[in-house]
Amino acid sequence: MEGPGVAPVKLPKVDKLARTYVEARDTRITALNEEIESKRKLIEALHFHADQIKTPDGTLMYHFDDSIITLEAGKEKLKVSASHVDEEE
Repeated sequence: MEGPGVAPVKLPKVDKLARTYVEARDTRITALNEEIESKRKLIEALHFHADQIKTPDGTLMYHFDDSIITLEAGKEKLKVSASHVDEEE
């Protein structure tokens, strides 16, 4: 069957925008999955080296480039923040 009201409406501009959105969404989801896996591996590595990087309060802390990585004891809350340490100090 064909004709007005029977076939789905085709709007080329909407189709193009929908494709662009779907591609962006899929890219974001892939990146998110990679981030989650990377975070899991980083937390695992921090625990593996806990005897070398544990602070007195139990937090795991590691300096990396210009960042400080912290993993709060018990909460498994990973935080990566910029280090403001001057090299001259």
